[in-house]
Amino acid sequence: MALFLLQKLIIKKKMKVIKIFLLIAAVATLLLGNSASLNAQVTVGSNKNPEKFSLLELKSNSDKGLRLPQMTTVQRDAMADETFRANTEAMGLQIFNTTTHCVETWNGTVWISACWSSEEPCNNTITGPEYISIPNTGVAQTYSVDVPEATSYVWSVPSGWTITLGQGTATIKILPATTVQAGGTISVKVNISGSNMTCSKEIKACGAYIDNDVWSNFMCHNLGADETADPFTPSQDIVGDYYQWGDAMPQGTKDSFTSPWPSAPGSYYGDNTNNPSAKVKSPTDPCPPGYRVPNQDELNMAVVDAVFNSVIPKPETFWVDDDGGYNGDMFGDALFLPAAGYRGYRGNGALTDYNLAGNYWSSTLYSTGAYGANFDHESQGDASPNRAYGYSIRCIAQ
Repeated sequence: MALFLLQKLIIKKKMKVIKIFLLIAAVATLLLGNSASLNAQVTVGSNKNPEKFSLLELKSNSDKGLRLPQMTTVQRDAMADETFRANTEAMGLQIFNTTTHCVETWNGTVWISACWSSEEPCNNTITGPEYISIPNTGVAQTYSVDVPEATSYVWSVPSGWTITLGQGTATIKILPATTVQAGGTISVKVNISGSNMTCSKEIKACGAYIDNDVWSNFMCHNLGADETADPFTPSQDIVGDYYQWGDAMPQGTKDSFTSPWPSAPGSYYGDNTNNPSAKVKSPTDPCPPGYRVPNQDELNMAVVDAVFNSVIPKPETFWVDDDGGYNGDMFGDALFLPAAGYRGYRGNGALTDYNLAGNYWSSTLYSTGAYGANFDHESQGDASPNRAYGYSIRCIAQ
């Protein structure tokens, strides 16, 4: 009898050793991944065979559980340095965050909390511009959400858009697509004490109807303007530069200019013809990639003929007279042109009609001049000035 009990005890110990060995093998397989020599499937805590899709199964019918690595948010963020973030093998890593009391998984970009089990209504507003230049001009736009009690943020942007900075924080910088789009929705999922809420903001492209039902995207700002400034609030920041027709570089700003004022350049915009509908970007076109100087038809239909546009009528009340003395004209909902005036070639580049009128080049040639458009507080019309004048440029998407 004693011999039988001894044999039984030895067998139990052997089984325990075997299970420990198998557990070690399974963990090693998890760590080594593609190792051909370690491919066993293991169930710990039961004699049940593991499912065919399981590498390791843990069973507990008592008071035992799986304890993940315990880290505070500070410790977690210290671990997730640049080397960690660059390593795609870190995707799927799990910890228990002792600050938020939640299991978190690294998805390759941000930590995803398993506590996001309930959805609360969003009572916070995403701040940032409603209208932006699409395609992007290389200048990132900033968006923020103010939720002081939040523990994590996950931002989403439309396909083709890029978050250049700030994912996982309350403030991001984004670049929209490099192709023409009408706009899109950005959103942020914010975790608050185990619950989450999603806040959204609709973003639209600047532009205008160049015919009753044909929409075209324009840049939100004049060339040379501060593209981080609100394009719909008149200010010196959005006035931009003054270009002679055909020149790739400006000859003046609101505060300075080339002196003596040069004669008209020999270069050109468009196809260097008087074809009013030619959609050509010349070698000296100053607009950024994805944009060009609008032709005569496009500029006239957006500005000069806007009053006849049945889709977006342009009454005189669209003139914007700012308290600070900066003015401009609103053409529909999504195109504001500052009254930047012009720099005249007869006056050695003197700034004229500043805050009184707007003067904008097209890409269409006219004899010794070129076509443009101008407006003031009560009218708008086309123009064909000498190419040596310094006019503003508002680029249209290609």
